[in-house]
Amino acid sequence: MADHEAAQPQNDPELKSQLEHHFRQTFELPWQRLTGGYESDVWRVGELVVRIGPAWRTDAELGWIHDLVRHCAATIPEVVAPLDAVDGRTWFRWQDRPVLVLPFVPGEQLNRDDDHQMQQAARLLARIHRAGLQWPGKRPRPALSATAPPTPAGQIDLTSIVDAELDDWYARVFQREPHVQGPVHGDYYRANLLCVDGQVTGIIDWDESDLRPLVTEIAWAMWEFTHNAAGDDLDVARAARFLEAYRAEHDVLTDRDRPSLVPLIRWHLREEVRRSLAAEQRGEEVDLGYRHAEIRAFNALWQRDLG
Repeated sequence: MADHEAAQPQNDPELKSQLEHHFRQTFELPWQRLTGGYESDVWRVGELVVRIGPAWRTDAELGWIHDLVRHCAATIPEVVAPLDAVDGRTWFRWQDRPVLVLPFVPGEQLNRDDDHQMQQAARLLARIHRAGLQWPGKRPRPALSATAPPTPAGQIDLTSIVDAELDDWYARVFQREPHVQGPVHGDYYRANLLCVDGQVTGIIDWDESDLRPLVTEIAWAMWEFTHNAAGDDLDVARAARFLEAYRAEHDVLTDRDRPSLVPLIRWHLREEVRRSLAAEQRGEEVDLGYRHAEIRAFNALWQRDLG
């Protein structure tokens, strides 16, 4: 059991007292543990959600994330923003861990196999990107704390993911070309999109949000929502519909961006494989089936043309 789980927050009178002081709400038992929240403990308390993050998440990061989320929530009803505390902040610290409160949004994770829901996801992503470009506070995200857990991809390469041509393209072409830079959600996939009766009702978990070329998130979101059931190839027809829905809502893709989409997917796939290899080397548990599917996808997408 992790140290933060041993704290049993739902039974801690100090935490309950601080929550009620900061948010002027009642946080009585029972608290219902929610799934997800890989770096946080997430609890439903009535019509509220209490989210208790890791101690290594800095105040500077939280301020940046919450500023972005609240800006997007002002024009996008699906964005679930943290509530204001009485002191005007959106979190406080309990046992050095940041605690925030959000409204509870019902729903199940998006069904990526449903074409209508997939296209809703594309349009919502476009609206998030459009709002992000209008964020008055747009600025680089503060650096991670020195105590943040390691997530290095490392340089451990299997023969099956070596591609000097891709390396050359990324260094000599993609990184030297101008691209529209803006805030991204950072973890835009089905589990972070809530749906009721086939309609997207919420987008959650902005912990990985950042400021970078928007095309990088468009590419990976296209992969997340339109790869085949085995996760080892792209459904090109569905990918085209995803892009069409995104561009109908907000078109930031330039003529040079479209040819970059598949190479960027392959770049991301390889980085995920490298992170898996590095985690395995550190003795952590990894999903070998998922890794092998990503390796197959990396090779299946070589010279794939979206048309």
